[in-house]
Amino acid sequence: MKAMLIDTTKCIGCRACQVACKSWNNLPGESTRFSETWSNPRYLDADNYTRIIFREVTTPEGDLRWHFISRRCMHCLTPACASACPVGALKKLPDGPVVYNDEICIGCRYCMAGCPFSARSFNWRDPRPYIKETYPDYPTREPGMVEKCDFCAKLLAKGQLPGCVTASKGALLFGDLADEKSVVREALKANFTIRRKPYLGTNPQVYYIV
Repeated sequence: MKAMLIDTTKCIGCRACQVACKSWNNLPGESTRFSETWSNPRYLDADNYTRIIFREVTTPEGDLRWHFISRRCMHCLTPACASACPVGALKKLPDGPVVYNDEICIGCRYCMAGCPFSARSFNWRDPRPYIKETYPDYPTREPGMVEKCDFCAKLLAKGQLPGCVTASKGALLFGDLADEKSVVREALKANFTIRRKPYLGTNPQVYYIV
């Protein structure tokens, strides 16, 4: 089962993961109101701008540090979004990622209402004119469609890591929880980690070192 681990002690808020996410998944750049990125999905707000959530941390020595907390699809074992979708456009793959079928999606946004992590975005208008360069192996989307992170499933199929992980320089880790020697399993053993809203029973597969 594929899982991601985000080390908030290493993340410096450089947004390199966001840039990679946009590049691999054909998302519009930061210079437009289309600032959505699946690696840091924002809560719906008037400006439609991406947000990195951060918090102040005071060390035992009294130093103040900022921890940036990346928000994204949690790729739950029991995804509430899939249960909410009336047409079956979302499904959980056997190896972990929760993916969606853009040919089936009807844009009803039920999955957005069902997701407790606000990890989806909706194309209110055509994003394609705002994409400077497209990645040929991934489709561009149309207006009226919901979309989300899929752990870069097309890269995983090629044996590669998700784009955000490669760009993060060690702040994001990705691996198979079934493999005791995977980087994620090793990091989980060595560090205290948390998951977002585990009490909801969706069993998120994104972990945080805090």
